[in-house]
Amino acid sequence: MLLAGTLGAQTTIVEYTAGTATSGAGFFFGQPFTVPAGGIRLMTAFHYFTNFPATTPAAVGKLYIFTAPYAGTPNGLNSALPNLIGVSSSVSGGQFLFSPAVPLNPSTTYHVYGDTSYIITGSNFGGVAFYSATSATSAFFPFPGGATNFRVIGSNAAATATVPIGMPALMSLSLLLAASASLLMRRQHRASI
Repeated sequence: MLLAGTLGAQTTIVEYTAGTATSGAGFFFGQPFTVPAGGIRLMTAFHYFTNFPATTPAAVGKLYIFTAPYAGTPNGLNSALPNLIGVSSSVSGGQFLFSPAVPLNPSTTYHVYGDTSYIITGSNFGGVAFYSATSATSAFFPFPGGATNFRVIGSNAAATATVPIGMPALMSLSLLLAASASLLMRRQHRASI
């Protein structure tokens, strides 16, 4: 029997919000990001922004998370691709949601790609890089030095506790409960005499 509970709050894992340019219509986007040092994170959401300053989240379609750059087309994104570690399960409130959460290793770069086009904000300089495709059938290509405005949301994996309870622990607990019940019955019996 396993008991599990999430103890940590959702926080920003990594973000870029300094871009002041707006993309054109009809583009598909991808974004690399590096998880900070300090432990495994559990990614539960991702979103781009549609304005600047970056305040309005944007998500449409599905988002795919890879451990290496993807050189295919938006139409080619699917759950059987190599290096794929997660696909968004839904969109809500302008965010791609992941259920179950996707574990992200510290100091590791991941790459996300969307299968739907839309207008977002970012920068052609001052960032790490981003990817763009001009149509659903054209390959994603990198824009070094730029970045989309984005946010990765999740929790610290250390804040999620899974406590195994095996048979010895359950037997000990049962004996303790039986002894407590016996003691309580003796006290009640003595009080009635």
